[in-house]
Amino acid sequence: DLWMAKNGRVYMDSEEKERRFAIFKSNVEYVEKFNRDENNTHKLGVNEFGDFSHEDFVQQYTGYIKPNEQTSSADVSFRYESLGGPDVPLSIDWRMHGVVTT
Repeated sequence: DLWMAKNGRVYMDSEEKERRFAIFKSNVEYVEKFNRDENNTHKLGVNEFGDFSHEDFVQQYTGYIKPNEQTSSADVSFRYESLGGPDVPLSIDWRMHGVVTT
């Protein structure tokens, strides 16, 4: 409850709260087990993502959309040629555009 208050978590119903609490407990156990291992050169801590499963985090913060039967990649044809026509350069030096540094 303290973690929920600190991180502004409010769940739709008791089922969702129980499910998130189970994920939170599993994550805390993982952190504690990891931190007990003296071979690790760093420590983990519980943060605002404590009630997220790995799948939750990937879905909300990476833009990844898990394919389902309607969006199967086997049904989608992708060709680079369709992105920009004949004027698309074969390569781009992003350093020249100030996007990355050398």
